Amino acid sequence: MEKESRVSRRKSPALFGLMADAPKAVPVKEESKWRLADGIAAQSYARVVASRWRGADLREQSSEITGDYHTLSVCIQPSRFSLRLGNRVFDNQDVLPGMIQLTRPALPARIAYHTPYDTLHLHVQNALLRECLEWVQGRPAKHDVDLRDPSFSQDTLIAHLGSELLSANDIGGFYADLYADSLSLTIISRVLAVYGEAPPKRGSEQEQCEIVR
Repeated sequence: MEKESRVSRRKSPALFGLMADAPKAVPVKEESKWRLADGIAAQSYARVVASRWRGADLREQSSEITGDYHTLSVCIQPSRFSLRLGNRVFDNQDVLPGMIQLTRPALPARIAYHTPYDTLHLHVQNALLRECLEWVQGRPAKHDVDLRDPSFSQDTLIAHLGSELLSANDIGGFYADLYADSLSLTIISRVLAVYGEAPPKRGSEQEQCEIVR
């Protein structure tokens, strides 16, 4: 019974099917719109879509995750902005390289930068989060993956991995995809290990507010 209930570590479509698609032009695309996860719905396997938002456009931008995925923001350069995430407001927020923020699905966001910016966005499908959790636990996940928002805490490891991920564009071909996917999975592992939480108990509204799904 135990063998049947455990997840096979040899046949994992999300983890080992990452290279099934044709190589992308570049693993990390420049965003045409803030936090736009271009092409995430067309992926034949669950994988991380990486994009970069940089420049000096100080006009207000807005976005909302319409798919079943989280967006992890990794600050690349110092900047200042005013951000609204649902009902939460970060007014005149100063950020440094390595500060991260996690946005859950269906949460509307608006931002107005006050200085030039450079941010890496990792759009992580929930199917891949569950796959990674099952891989670690060795059994099917009984609950959705719950992640708390670091709210611009500094994570030096993710900052380093994010910087390395940006360099994947210089490699080219399948090797660039393999390098980017490997780094992305490492980042996911870090996020699950540090920012993963147990599902909230029913009836506990305070816990439900604190947990970002």
